[in-house]
Amino acid sequence: MWDLVVVGGGPAGSSAALRARQLRPDARVLLLDKADFPRDKACGDGIAAHGRDELALLGLPDLIADYRPTPRLSIVSPGGTEVRATVARPNHVVPRAVFDARLV
Repeated sequence: MWDLVVVGGGPAGSSAALRARQLRPDARVLLLDKADFPRDKACGDGIAAHGRDELALLGLPDLIADYRPTPRLSIVSPGGTEVRATVARPNHVVPRAVFDARLV
């Protein structure tokens, strides 16, 4: 018997499960995903500054502290067009396999 079942162990699902346990520590929460962890994803290694703010709200302010923040952004399209910019608040690049596994 579960109080809450969350389907999808990515960042959104893991965050929902964590928040449910914060709001009700005695809740029986089941987090399900079709894949095993850690897993890699084709995209999603970039974590914006506001994402780190959300981690702090979940009680995980140091989850990615071992990855250096970067103030620069560089994106290359499949056609080779490149865009570079300096961001207002530094972002992080954390492999999805690492980030997802830590969050789960």
